[in-house]
Amino acid sequence: MILEQHFQTAPQNARYNSPQIQNELISCAGEWIQQQILSEIKDATFFSVCADEAADCSNKEQLPLVLRFVDKVNTIREVFVEFVVCDTGTTGQAIAEKILEALKRYGLDISCLRGQCYDGAGNMAGKYKGAAKVVQDTCPKAVYVHCAAHVLNLCVVGACKVQLVKNMMGTMVEICLFFSNSPKRQIVETFSIISSGSSSGWNSESCRAAESLLICITRYQFIISFVVAKECLQYTKGLTVSLQKRANDICQAYSDVKTVIATLQDVRKNMVSKHRTWHETAITLGEKVNASQPQLPRRCSVQTSRSNTPGETPEVYYRLTSCECERSVSVLRRLKTYLRSTMGQERLSGLALLHTQYGMKLNLDEIVNMFARKHSRRMELMDILSEFDEADED
Repeated sequence: MILEQHFQTAPQNARYNSPQIQNELISCAGEWIQQQILSEIKDATFFSVCADEAADCSNKEQLPLVLRFVDKVNTIREVFVEFVVCDTGTTGQAIAEKILEALKRYGLDISCLRGQCYDGAGNMAGKYKGAAKVVQDTCPKAVYVHCAAHVLNLCVVGACKVQLVKNMMGTMVEICLFFSNSPKRQIVETFSIISSGSSSGWNSESCRAAESLLICITRYQFIISFVVAKECLQYTKGLTVSLQKRANDICQAYSDVKTVIATLQDVRKNMVSKHRTWHETAITLGEKVNASQPQLPRRCSVQTSRSNTPGETPEVYYRLTSCECERSVSVLRRLKTYLRSTMGQERLSGLALLHTQYGMKLNLDEIVNMFARKHSRRMELMDILSEFDEADED
């Protein structure tokens, strides 16, 4: 309502609706939010920094900076502050310089930096030239910690190196791509309808792909791998969520990890009975989709590229072969799409702050003041809101 009346009554040269003005307003809102965050961090004195690198749709390396601190009510907080473009490269030295430069620009005392959290990539965690080492040379008390959620992810990836599980995961990816690439395919209940060509409108490529995927998912090897992976990974799902909580600390994380380890050890001790249950689940699921009957795969004593695990029955055989700042990157994917690939850095960081701090109540008067001070304006901006407030009171 306010904007509508403004556009109807304001002169043509003072409507302030151009793209440049929009960017300035977004930048002012983002700058105000950033100032509130930095003010809290300065009050807290000590802080840690979390960072990760990711390429946006315009092929620019972006470095989301997240600061972790304890606020006045003793709550641990992790707050996104800014996207920093890595225009000088992605080496450990370049990234460390960007981090230290940003902290100085924020007016933070880098001698109060007490921690760093990155992934385990060489340019971030390298012992001699990694970003963590370069920052620690300047701030000796800034201890580096490998992201716990990323460590868990690496463990899960390592546990999924069993060939049967890798094949199953690859098939699942192909199935997701098959349906996501065509809206029409998403309304079809089964692959069999497409592969048979009984429904008109399916091209030969879709029929061949559907038939191939149908054969894969109706094999016992796929079904038992799917069931075992699902049952095993469900124990780590809660831990994954817990390790990504903003207010989590090392004591709580350690306790959560110990609980999951104890649970997995218990599963391992009772693997025979557990796997028998999973085997029965796989058979029941296979019967519903007319899958192939459980069979032992071909084995050969000379063959070294094929699993030759001993086992007289399919159940025994497959039991023996059975087996974590990213929020900011997700925001980057949502904000900077291929339709907005030319978005400037100030606009990107401003929108990201507005998006991540959506619960913060904005002080519009201060934001308008910041906007007015950036350049000389053709109208008294403070009068816009005050006039309508007075009209509402009347």
